[in-house]
Amino acid sequence: MYIKMLTALREAGYQPEDLTICSQALDEDDARKLYDLGVRGPVVYAMEVWQENLWPIIVPGKSKFVGRDRWINSLIKGVEIFGRGNVQTNFVGGCEMVPPHGFKDIDKAVESTLGGFEWLAQRGIIPTYTCWTKNAGSKGFELNVEIPPVEYYLKLASGHHKLLSKYDLSLTKSRCYRCSILTLLYDLEPKGAARVA
Repeated sequence: MYIKMLTALREAGYQPEDLTICSQALDEDDARKLYDLGVRGPVVYAMEVWQENLWPIIVPGKSKFVGRDRWINSLIKGVEIFGRGNVQTNFVGGCEMVPPHGFKDIDKAVESTLGGFEWLAQRGIIPTYTCWTKNAGSKGFELNVEIPPVEYYLKLASGHHKLLSKYDLSLTKSRCYRCSILTLLYDLEPKGAARVA
């Protein structure tokens, strides 16, 4: 879909810049085609949850049809194609605590997720996150599961901020800080990161 759209735009004379591509984990050939069409990032392949044992539960479609290993390999290959800091993956912060399989302890949940964030950051992939909310029709809503307390999100935000600073990764090319997503990303921006208007 993206390749067709960008090809049509180029043929019509448009040269869109600063495109954000949010897609499934692309195969290398498709990622290279996007690069050849001028996409430089950010390219976002949203993992949603880091913990391997929760993938079949939290993202059953991604788990069944793509698989976690292939998803991670696509992120790594994306860095080779688009460059360090131009590939992102988004998580739904807090979903790793969904019972009965998730973490019961806030600190263990944060530690595990931040461990995944660091693994990605070491490889030039920017981990981002949104805050989990209960939506009508979702399992969490139907089961009346409580979302994690504010303490969880403060610890996740602080750890995320420290990791981006440690690995000199910036949210400059990330989402608009005024957009309608629930996140604390821009409340603790790494030093020198510019806000995207």
